[in-house]
Parts: sequence; C-alpha cells; structure tokens
Amino acid sequence: MCDIKNLTKKCGTPNPPGNRAILYAIPADEVTAMPPVGDGSVAGNTKIYTTAWSLSAESAKGYWRTIPIIANSGQETFTMVGERGGRSFENGQAFMLAGLDAENREFAECLATGCWMFMIKDRADDHPVVYGTNEDPAYAKEISGDGGKGPGDTKAISFVVGDDTGKIPFKYDSALAINLTPNA
Repeated sequence: MCDIKNLTKKCGTPNPPGNRAILYAIPADEVTAMPPVGDGSVAGNTKIYTTAWSLSAESAKGYWRTIPIIANSGQETFTMVGERGGRSFENGQAFMLAGLDAENREFAECLATGCWMFMIKDRADDHPVVYGTNEDPAYAKEISGDGGKGPGDTKAISFVVGDDTGKIPFKYDSALAINLTPNA
C-alpha cells in the first residue's frame, strides 16, 4: 500500500519541457552497487538515489561518460502497461545527437549492442533521471539517422533509450557528484 503525502507546487511555478544538453552514460557492469533511495519521510524521496554511485575500481573504467546532445531534443515518457494484478511501467527517453560523422555512427552502433545506465537532466529539475540499473540495464529502443533534405532540416541521429525495470525511473540527488574521470 502506498503512503500518500501532500504534494505541493506553487501556482505559476515554471515547468518547461525538454532536456539539457548532456547525457551521462556508463556501461552497467561498471556500477558495482545501486545507491539507496530516501526513507519516505518527504514526498518523492523514495524515487531519489541518496548516496553516490559505487563504481568499478578497474583501470580506465568506473566513470560516467558525457555525450553532448541537442538541448530540448528529448522527451521523457513512462506508460503503465499490463493487466490488473501485473501492471508495471514502460520507460523511454528520446534525444538527438547532432551530425552523422563517423564518431556519432560508432556511438550509435555501440549503444545498439551495449548494456547501459543513463542519466539526463530535464529543464525543470536539477535531479538527473536515471535509466537502468546494474542488474537490469537500459538499452537502445530506437536509433535512426537523418541527413536532412535541405536548409533548416536537422542533421542528426535520434535515439530512444529505456529500461525494463517496471518502475517509473528514479532520480539521482543533484547534490552528489557524478564521477567523470576514468580510474588510473
């Protein structure tokens, strides 16, 4: 049974759609343990990881990679699926990577076959949304490239990533560090 808390939002509080221009990615096997979530004493904190990530100590691993994406090219979605008694959530995060150069093509192929975890910040909340876990990784649901037809068209690779955790994606406490440095 859920413990419903009072939800508070001030009238006129901005809530712009879209995402920021950085996606964080890490191979799922480089996360050695998932952080705990809040204790439920405050509304929403059971959906926020409250300690830093436990990452691999192996050389040249154990860090989040940054991928520069097109700002506001993405959309977070989660949809309840299944029959009564067996309902869960299907999750997705769309984003675009500018250009069709060799580096981006290589990234697309790597993403298509890997087991990942992703984090992305939206415009209204500094807590990044987390997709996947070390035991139930996220994956690419869709990848498509488009070179555009003429002036004004976007030349980019579009992605949709998601996971099969069955839960609405968690968030990561923005006060905690995101390790961006490979181990020596």
